[in-house]
Amino acid sequence: MPVSKRPFVSRIPFLFSGGLAALAFPPLNLWFAAWFALIPLIFHARSLTFFTAFRRGWWGGLLFNAILLYWIAMNIGAPVPVAVASYIGLLLVLPLYWGAFCGIWAFLWRKWGDYAALLLPAVWVGLEVVKNAPEIGFPWLEMGLSQIGFLPAAQIAEIGGIRFVSAWVVTANVALFFYLIRRNRLFITIVIILAAGVVWGTWRMHHLPEAGPPVKAVIVQGNIDPLKKWSMDPDSSIVVYENLTMLAAKDRGIDLVIWPETAAPVFLAYQAKYRWRIKKLAKDIDAPLLTGASHYEYSADEARGHDRFNSAFFFPADGSSPSRYDKVRLVPFGERVPFQRWFPSLGELNLGQAEFTPGKEYSVFEVRDSVRISAQICFESVFSQETRRFVLAGARVLCNLTNDGWYGESSGPYQHAALARYQCIITRCPLLRSANTGISLAADRSGRIVNKLPLNRSGTLTAELLSGGEELTFYVSYGEIIPWLLSIIALAGIMISLFRSRAE
Repeated sequence: MPVSKRPFVSRIPFLFSGGLAALAFPPLNLWFAAWFALIPLIFHARSLTFFTAFRRGWWGGLLFNAILLYWIAMNIGAPVPVAVASYIGLLLVLPLYWGAFCGIWAFLWRKWGDYAALLLPAVWVGLEVVKNAPEIGFPWLEMGLSQIGFLPAAQIAEIGGIRFVSAWVVTANVALFFYLIRRNRLFITIVIILAAGVVWGTWRMHHLPEAGPPVKAVIVQGNIDPLKKWSMDPDSSIVVYENLTMLAAKDRGIDLVIWPETAAPVFLAYQAKYRWRIKKLAKDIDAPLLTGASHYEYSADEARGHDRFNSAFFFPADGSSPSRYDKVRLVPFGERVPFQRWFPSLGELNLGQAEFTPGKEYSVFEVRDSVRISAQICFESVFSQETRRFVLAGARVLCNLTNDGWYGESSGPYQHAALARYQCIITRCPLLRSANTGISLAADRSGRIVNKLPLNRSGTLTAELLSGGEELTFYVSYGEIIPWLLSIIALAGIMISLFRSRAE
């Protein structure tokens, strides 16, 4: 299909794909748009050279990421130049994956013709795997996220994680491509496979693995300005959470109370006054309490002085001393400069980051009846590999403590909450999410929201959910094996194509 050689006009189909795909993601959630969003790109990248397709695909990725990640520049917790630079940096890097997808498709088409489209789901997943390399992984806009509004399709994440759902979405685009070029047999075959996934997902939502005991939780959302919290007296924050908790837990029978990330803006391990107050509160309401707070320990490295941690403290219902979890997966450049394990001197750079030390253990806490919970903090909740490790450690209820107040009333909190819900499907464990300014929610083992609190509202929600059972999902058992297999298939297809003559 001919495309104008004028630079802007030639980019329009690729920009159209990027814009269409963005519509499918939170907060708009027009999930069906993802099924055909890549069609303009697939059609117009054919017959182009690798580098021409790469450049035009990059523009589509630029628009896609610019629409969905604008909130990065709104981070009130960082200096304006740093926040804007972070946004620009992402917009320079993330579109490269769209460019690579288009370039690889153009190359494969020259070797195999239209049948090369059968490799596109594997190529897309392979690029998502590369995008989430250790230290700098950012699994925020996986194509599978678009289907959080269409839960029957999202259920296959139990098998291969969110990237398996990405493969399903790209396959839907490939099916439509074959329909438009009148490859009817291929179209019908692929549609049957896609439909089978949806039918299975619908059935699975009503036939989940055997559950564990029910857990009744109170989730508290204080709605406290994240900047003012650190400049005012700690009592101003803690009193808000104490009052809301006492009001919500006045009726007995609560199994757990959850406060958000750094709800207690103090060093609980060293400030006995506040530690004693929360211990007493947990005993008074006869329910364990999980809260975020900061922590530090003196470092063995004298040059460092001390190590700081973003932590969660678990206060038992009997009023005994709390246990602690230190956040393992830190936000690159926001909480820690990456690659320090290889280049320790990078820790001396001051880019406005908090510079925390990563935790080492995937700690879980026992609530009752041998039901254990995780305490994933903020950004950790979008990493399925991390969630899997908590479940392998014994967690059967996922808890996410976060503070999305840094990004105001933007798309960021909606996307974060949606990604956290995916972990329910992947592990078949419920989610209890406490966010300082929202969105706090409770979701069941199929990812359905049972109860939630909107943005910028102070309050509590109570939810009773079945905990996860002893049976582990395929993903929890085997991790990213399916995305890796798809990546290998894509790589093998590309390598074989290098030695193939051009398709007639």
